[in-house]
Amino acid sequence: MLHMVVSDKNKVDMEGTGPGSIGGVIVGEQDAGLAAAGRPVRRPPVFPAAGNAGQVFRGLEVGTEWKARIRAFVDVAIRVPPLFVMDSLLARWNGVPSDSAAKGSNSSDSAGAEVEQATLEAGINAMLWFLVYATLFFFSSVVFLLESRQLLRVYLFLASSGVLLWSYVCNHEFVKSAIALTDQHSNVLYECLTLNSSVLTKTLANYVLQVLLGIIFSFSAQGGHNTLGSGYSTSRLFCLWIIFIGPTFFSLFSPFLSNSFLAWTPAISFLAAHIVLLYGLRVFLQPAMQYLHETAFWTKQVIAGEGIFFLLKAQWRRLQVPRVLRLFWLSRMAEHASVLLAERHADGQLGSWLALGAQLPQVATQLLVRGCETTLSVMGMTSLVSVASHYISLAVKLFLQMDDADERHMGMVSAILFFVLAMQSGLTGMEPEKRLNRLYQNGCLLMTATLHFFHSMINSLLQMLGASLNLPRERHVRALLVSAFLIVFPIFFMYVAWTRHPLSTWLLALSCFSTEVVFKVIVSLIVYVLFLIDARLDSSWELFDDYVYTVRAFGACMELLFGTFLLLNGAWIFFFEQGGTIRAFTILFHAYFNVWTQAKQGWANSVRRREAGRRLAELRRATPEQLENLNDVCAICHHEMDSAVVTECEHFYHVNCLRRWLFMQNHCPLCHTDFDTRRRREQISPVIGHHDRPEGAPRALFVPPEPEEENHMHMD
Repeated sequence: MLHMVVSDKNKVDMEGTGPGSIGGVIVGEQDAGLAAAGRPVRRPPVFPAAGNAGQVFRGLEVGTEWKARIRAFVDVAIRVPPLFVMDSLLARWNGVPSDSAAKGSNSSDSAGAEVEQATLEAGINAMLWFLVYATLFFFSSVVFLLESRQLLRVYLFLASSGVLLWSYVCNHEFVKSAIALTDQHSNVLYECLTLNSSVLTKTLANYVLQVLLGIIFSFSAQGGHNTLGSGYSTSRLFCLWIIFIGPTFFSLFSPFLSNSFLAWTPAISFLAAHIVLLYGLRVFLQPAMQYLHETAFWTKQVIAGEGIFFLLKAQWRRLQVPRVLRLFWLSRMAEHASVLLAERHADGQLGSWLALGAQLPQVATQLLVRGCETTLSVMGMTSLVSVASHYISLAVKLFLQMDDADERHMGMVSAILFFVLAMQSGLTGMEPEKRLNRLYQNGCLLMTATLHFFHSMINSLLQMLGASLNLPRERHVRALLVSAFLIVFPIFFMYVAWTRHPLSTWLLALSCFSTEVVFKVIVSLIVYVLFLIDARLDSSWELFDDYVYTVRAFGACMELLFGTFLLLNGAWIFFFEQGGTIRAFTILFHAYFNVWTQAKQGWANSVRRREAGRRLAELRRATPEQLENLNDVCAICHHEMDSAVVTECEHFYHVNCLRRWLFMQNHCPLCHTDFDTRRRREQISPVIGHHDRPEGAPRALFVPPEPEEENHMHMD
């Protein structure tokens, strides 16, 4: 977008009246001195509008911005018609005629050969219809992928065909009236000379209309270029004029021509105009083929250099697919709404505003049903769901006063989830009542998933608030209010669902999702309280990490339990209620990423923690005298040490700091000496873990019990 920006400095120069300006016009230092001495200064004349130059530039900037917005809207709007064509083809595909096969198979008196013949004919008929629909769908897809300029040329050629059809219909009707006059022993020329108003008006109207259609055709047939500058000479324009007004001209001399010839003149004019159109199409096809060749070469290079995902992402942005889908779905719903309201108005059901208000819920219900009857309409509804989810997330972030950009993809995630739910449940192939019920169920599941997304936002915020001491109390209150909502609302929602719906797999999945988000919020609040306590203690809390790990491990186990239940519930639906390829893929996806990967990662964290605890158990605790003589800080956190552990290389660290370090590294943070626990066992003692430990020193959680002597000897 082009913006015309006027800086403050230029604005001062144009409007300033300081010592270096006279009457708003900048002069040099010498001219300013002459003006002060009373001598006349030659300068350009000052116009009244010179002081409003800033307003003029701002007006140009606003005008340019509006032009850019209009152009962006046009770029989106011109891609909607191909979507309407593809949507119509998808809607009609379910209505491919196969009645003959049904009749042949249901007829008990027909012979076997006749049944087979009818079935074969029905199969061939369905195959032909499929080829026709597939071809039209392919060409519509290609048109949708064209650039804006190429797309406008396609529309102009289609408009040329419409102009020719309109011209043919009007000429055909005019010729029919001329033939009727001939049968009445009269003609058009005589009626016009005698000033017959109806015949004269019809003749002049058809003549003017054909001239206008010819002008439009001469423009659109050349792809929108200037007619005179694109190869059209005066003779060619005269030929077009003759082609369009030819039937009107020949109708004036109907007494000298046969009626059969007059009847063929509209068709001759139609064919001649099509020859001109095909000639323009031939001129257009050469650069179009060159454009396709260059596009194919560029696509090959992009895929080889950047990958197919980069190509898809670039084309997604170029085509502005979400905006196009939103405009398509809104236009589609506006069309259906106008039809429904017109039908009710014709039936007399919209006699007043109150009657209109009473009909709106039914109209809205039917619009929701019609808004997801094809795959493209579901994608259009998905784009609106994406926008709604995006603004809801922005509102929540604004309430929580969050400025980070980590959670900006809620709209995209919600759109993907809504589309997957619609496809795996077969939403487009259901009856209207079942489709509305399934849409309601998918909306409930999507709302529960949105609560999980809000928890991911509040979880990081609660940890930050718990660990900080200087943030205002208002942010704590806002975060706790959202947390309370995430606990109360799922419970209330489950209560309403269980009281109004019978037991089903959908209700079990919804309850599992809602209960999971409640547990996750409770775990986040407990961790938040632990962080608050740790941040406000004067000394180091050695058991802090153990408590946090225990709470989070409990939450991870509950998430794994809920994920396993959802996996079994989805498997039950797949095998006993409703299968499908998309559902099978989602079950496998959930089983791998949400169950197996999560369990594997949790087990790996547990093993690392146990290993870190075992290594810490082998290190001796520093005595108060050693810490007093050391008089140093922890090399990891740079805080004073009231208690510490001593490594083999005689370095002192906090227990929690060294445990966190051991999660990632296996060497000393200062001298990088490896912690070889097995060699330490062999060199120091045949019994592991018997180190001098001050009496009453707390023992860390998750430290494995000290092994027996015989177990140690057996391991060696």
